[in-house]
Amino acid sequence: SVERLLKLDPDIVVMMIANPNATDETLLEHRRFWNRLKQLTAVREDRIHFLVGGEHFYTGPGILRLVEALTNQLHHNRGETP
Repeated sequence: SVERLLKLDPDIVVMMIANPNATDETLLEHRRFWNRLKQLTAVREDRIHFLVGGEHFYTGPGILRLVEALTNQLHHNRGETP
C-alpha cells in the first residue's frame, strides 16, 4: 500500500517491468506515479529506476542477470563503473 511505502521511505526504488516492449510513454506514466510521492527520499533525490524485460524475472542461476542489471543501473546512476 502507499501508506506502507511512505512509512518505509526507501532511498532507492527499482521498478521491474516484465514487458520488453514497454514504451517511453509507459515509463513516463510510471515516473509520473512516483513523482506524486514527493515525501519519499527516493523521489526527492531522483533515485527511481526501471528495469525493463522478462529476463529480470528469472529464477535459479538466471537470477545473476538481475544482480548484474541492478549493479549496473545503480552504479551508472551514481556515475561509477561497477
